[in-house]
Amino acid sequence: MKQCKDLVCFLFGGHVPCPGCRVCVQLTGRPPCNPSEELVKRIAGDRGSAPLHWLEERIGEELYRTALCKGAWAADIGVWGPELFHGETSLILEAMRPEFGCLTEQRG
Repeated sequence: MKQCKDLVCFLFGGHVPCPGCRVCVQLTGRPPCNPSEELVKRIAGDRGSAPLHWLEERIGEELYRTALCKGAWAADIGVWGPELFHGETSLILEAMRPEFGCLTEQRG
């Protein structure tokens, strides 16, 4: 399992979780109010929380598939894959309001 991506360090103000921690996105159950929250909710489905690394990967895959459908295959984005969208994934997660979801650490 991946630990401590750049986004985690940024959002926790430089705090790096210990090796036994899992950073999760905890959803509050409130409805989404912006496109970023709508995407997170669609990917998370009925889960009340999801591991951050899992959510990051799924958001990147969704952005990648959307770009391919819009013709980005012609620019050979397949060489980079979903990792190409790491910056956009970070912005989507940063756009979540605290009323919708927040990052939590779960000991595992």
